Amino acid sequence: LGSVARKACPSSDPCIIEQVELRAMKLQEMHQLAGIVKAACINDGWEHPRTGKQLLPGQVDMYAVVHNYIGPVTATDGIRLIGLSEGPYRKGQVVTQDDTRAMGVVRIDSGGVDVDVEVRRGIFMPQKPVFIDSVVAGVPEQVEVLASLSYKELLGHGPQTPLWYCTHWWGEPVLDFVACISEHAEGRALSSSTASYWICGYANRQNTIQVDIGMNDISASSFYKAMQLAVGILLVVDAQAQVFSRIWCDFELYVNLTDSGMALDIVTVPDVGTGQGALLFS
Repeated sequence: LGSVARKACPSSDPCIIEQVELRAMKLQEMHQLAGIVKAACINDGWEHPRTGKQLLPGQVDMYAVVHNYIGPVTATDGIRLIGLSEGPYRKGQVVTQDDTRAMGVVRIDSGGVDVDVEVRRGIFMPQKPVFIDSVVAGVPEQVEVLASLSYKELLGHGPQTPLWYCTHWWGEPVLDFVACISEHAEGRALSSSTASYWICGYANRQNTIQVDIGMNDISASSFYKAMQLAVGILLVVDAQAQVFSRIWCDFELYVNLTDSGMALDIVTVPDVGTGQGALLFS
């Protein structure tokens, strides 16, 4: 984490919410996140995890906000890389993983093959080479997340039942997304304290994602359970309509359209990256 993002971390204690479907974000919490994106992106040198390109605030999408902020800040006690080459490793050494663009620092001195790391950027993965101070340190057999939270839990505000469920593409700018749900809340006469939206990137624990998703049974997944609690789906359509090319988004729309009791609202931002001019179609 950079200095600006570090200062923006919630000062309250996290609140564990075991039921993933009850980790909806309030609109005011999303406005706060948008403020962090604007303040930290340039000052902390945020990059895109797929290209390594330095970003402007209007270019920060969900992939980038997870990589630069949510992933590191929700691994609250750091991670343990298990099965590296024999040490010694010293506190403060820089740990990197080229395949994921993840970066951190060694938390405590170690003379063995397991290394505790404070994550500064990205999410480390097993079976991919790791470098310590630019020297190959081996390939971790496992990555143990010592404490994993969702972003909603990190905020410490307690459980929140979703009023609306958001179907969207992770590649749209976060500022545009926040503009979309703000426009939706205004159109539905919802205040920033009462409007609540279930958004997968903030509800699921990104460092232990498979646990929360629960894909052995779709009806038992966090996505499906959250949809069942919401009054409707808010479809956020990006400028290129990439949302329709995502099979999971199509499944969410299928669930909506085959349930006569579930509302469907559509919102979009025509001018990409501006965070302004959202249009609502209800």
